Amino acid sequence: MTQVLMGLVNESDRGCVLVAAALLDEFLEETIRARVEENEVSNTTTKSLFDLNGPLANFSSKILICRSFGIIDETSFHDLMIIRKLRNTFAHATDEANFLSTEVKQKVRSMHFVKECMRTTHKDLLLPRAASKADNSELPKDWELRATGMMPIDKSMFCVAVGMLQAHILNKVINDMTARKTEENH
Repeated sequence: MTQVLMGLVNESDRGCVLVAAALLDEFLEETIRARVEENEVSNTTTKSLFDLNGPLANFSSKILICRSFGIIDETSFHDLMIIRKLRNTFAHATDEANFLSTEVKQKVRSMHFVKECMRTTHKDLLLPRAASKADNSELPKDWELRATGMMPIDKSMFCVAVGMLQAHILNKVINDMTARKTEENH
């Protein structure tokens, strides 16, 4: 997981969000597939669930089905929906979307696991790197921050939060699977 997080950090802002969403999309699909296999559903039926026109073909549907069937909790659902919205913002923006924009910062900072990171991170690190300006053109660009060995705090918190979110979901899946196996044995 550490290599994945470092990969996210080294991506452009757009790449970071798009790759994070793709990784989480794939992770949810693997999780759903594992649950479907428990019910001995045929490979053909399983494949059709995730095909291009299948009911679980997109990230949003996977998030909704995972929440509806208790695969993820409300906290994970909340953060995944924000990541989905960020993915759409970054994928469809005609101008350069980045972690320095007010809209993106607000979405990122509303994520549960980002708040958790911020709560446990040294407060001096959370001070703005540049004075707040209404005009983002005066804020340092990602490449300018990286050239000095820095990156936007929101980007680094987002990357850590993605890892925490994935670990949280995996922990819930393992606990639920263990509980189901225990019930079967009694």
